[in-house]
Amino acid sequence: MTSSLRITLALLFFAWMVFLPVNVVAGLLLEMTWLARWWFLSSTVLCLTAWMVWAAGRGRPLCGFALGIAAGMTLGMLADMYGIAPRAWRFAETMTVIMPLFSLGHVAYIGGCLQAAARLGLKSRSTWAVSLGLWLMVGIAAWYLATRDATQHVGLRWPSLGYTILLASTAGAMTALAVHNRRFAALALGGALFLASDVVLAIHVFYDAPRYVLTTAWSIYGTGQMLIVFGAARVALREGNPSQSHPTLDAAEIPVHN
Repeated sequence: MTSSLRITLALLFFAWMVFLPVNVVAGLLLEMTWLARWWFLSSTVLCLTAWMVWAAGRGRPLCGFALGIAAGMTLGMLADMYGIAPRAWRFAETMTVIMPLFSLGHVAYIGGCLQAAARLGLKSRSTWAVSLGLWLMVGIAAWYLATRDATQHVGLRWPSLGYTILLASTAGAMTALAVHNRRFAALALGGALFLASDVVLAIHVFYDAPRYVLTTAWSIYGTGQMLIVFGAARVALREGNPSQSHPTLDAAEIPVHN
């Protein structure tokens, strides 16, 4: 990774550090709810970062992985922008638009993870089965507890189960990569936080929850997305082998780190 790219990524991370915490503080402590209109700036910075990582990594073994992360982040950003758009600009009910966008985003994330697994030989069937199975159980249990007594948007309860399964599958795929190789740990933590944020968001959507519940969901979600994007950058742009000691990695896949 060149020094100019390192500096650019550092500046983008600093921008994210400004946008997300400022909105959290404004929403939770100062009750400046009008600042919610600027939540999308956090995901916009991360979207730009993800595409920069992909562009910088073209020709590298994990280019496909970076593309999946960038595509997923883009769809998430579009969902965020639609969610905060003025009502006059919306062409359909908010959840009926953002849920499909996020769902397609998770398909892209999973596709990126499968690309990484194929390129680096991270294919232990037991690891993938256990990781996916555990997260699916966690996700379905969380969905049931969060929606069983829903008082609002009841019609979205069952569609949200399908979305939860996709979220849990993303967390499972990222966890499987991290179990194979610890350099994917930040990515896996990001996937877990994304699922956690959705559980908190479900409380906001299905119940008459206080405003701070939505702000909490946004803060967890934004942190999860940051970990996914910068965690992916750490692996996709690394010049050296992510783990030369791990038996499933092909040392010839990635040039030696200086």
